[in-house]
Amino acid sequence: GKGYPDVATRSLLRRLAEMPISGAPVNATRAGGRRRSTLPVYALVDGDPHGIHIYMCYKFGSQALAHDTARLATPSLCWVGLRPSDPTVSRDRMLELTPRDRSLALSVLHDQKLAAATRHDDTHGRLHSRLDVREIRREMSFILHHNTKAEIEAIAVARLVELLGPLWLGDEVAGLSFPVA
Repeated sequence: GKGYPDVATRSLLRRLAEMPISGAPVNATRAGGRRRSTLPVYALVDGDPHGIHIYMCYKFGSQALAHDTARLATPSLCWVGLRPSDPTVSRDRMLELTPRDRSLALSVLHDQKLAAATRHDDTHGRLHSRLDVREIRREMSFILHHNTKAEIEAIAVARLVELLGPLWLGDEVAGLSFPVA
């Protein structure tokens, strides 16, 4: 990943998501009155306010380029990966929110564009998924309520050390807990 996307990246993703493919219809859309299969696209982002905001920028567009949303947003984008509310993620692997994280999470929860996404369709007549919007709101609320965030790298590194530590360092470290940086 690269963090917040530039215009070229968002435009490329939109084009890829609209690319017709043959085979089993995974992500069927309407095009000229007929159904066609398109390439499924996924976002793997951190389970923190910035990761979720990056996902929203790709999926719904950005406020700075609201006039170009039809060309840059990718409504069919699916969020995969880490969710802050995932019960399999150990709470001791979560990181504490910074004031900047908290401010962004509150901003997203009160974002009128996110609320409008449940009522308006994009230029191709597809409704934004109410489920996606509810999930974003639920995860942001969880983040704020627990004052924690889940970053893929922090959790992955800690888990990797837990799994491979005994192989690399011997049985004497098998029971030790490793702090997340």
